[in-house]
Amino acid sequence: MKVLFNKRPRLTWSFRFSKKQLLSVALINIPSIAILLIYFQANREVAQQWPLPAMPPWAVPFVVIAIAAVNGLREEIYYRGLLQTISSEKYSCWFLISFQAISFGSLHYLGAYPQGWIGVSLTGAWGAMLALQYYYFRSIALSWLTHSIADAVMFTVIIVTR
Repeated sequence: MKVLFNKRPRLTWSFRFSKKQLLSVALINIPSIAILLIYFQANREVAQQWPLPAMPPWAVPFVVIAIAAVNGLREEIYYRGLLQTISSEKYSCWFLISFQAISFGSLHYLGAYPQGWIGVSLTGAWGAMLALQYYYFRSIALSWLTHSIADAVMFTVIIVTR
């Protein structure tokens, strides 16, 4: 059992990113955010489904950043950090990327944003891009940053619309 553990790629948590890594954040998030905004324009009622507590205006940026960071960390540790890394000994990278992307996207069928089959498709494709980013750079911090930026934009759009 010890031998299997040592063969797993280690999660890296370094927040020192190369230019290629930062470019990957932009290449994943810019089209994703554009698609998200187009989806939101067509489905404005989605923002009404999210309960928002009363808060002073100065607190909104802090709440958005905190929620985006916690949500991104939770999902990246599970999908990329655990699911993709632990299974990498038994399965090919393409199977793992597909499996975790489908799992990630399926959570958006009913209650998440974007919703329905379009949400599953969009989120699944975005999850596959995050999986490729993680596979290529082996950095959980990088996928967390990418995820948190997209979530912060999404939460901001929901709050501003409400």
